[in-house]
Amino acid sequence: MRADADALMTIAIVAGTTEGGMGIQQLMRLQTLARHSPEFRQLHDISTYVCIMVGKTAREGKAAALRRSTATLTPGLREKAYAWALTMISSEKTGNTFLNTLRRQLKIRH
Repeated sequence: MRADADALMTIAIVAGTTEGGMGIQQLMRLQTLARHSPEFRQLHDISTYVCIMVGKTAREGKAAALRRSTATLTPGLREKAYAWALTMISSEKTGNTFLNTLRRQLKIRH
């Protein structure tokens, strides 16, 4: 299940950085999403986990991280990943291109 949690978080991170860097509001939003999600129940320190995943995603590169995450995410979590991405995107204009790409990679019908 850890791979699914990491993939879910990575997709949300990439979505949250479509307009630039990761700010405090996006970090807080990621922590809130994780705290309310059963995939992250085993974590004792969600704040640290989110920071580690943000760094890992930055090092890997957004495009590569997104490809890896969408390929490894189980079908049961695809809709959730898309919903998290919607939550993380603040600008409809910037987000549309990303969301269209994400929908194709997750094989979600529009």
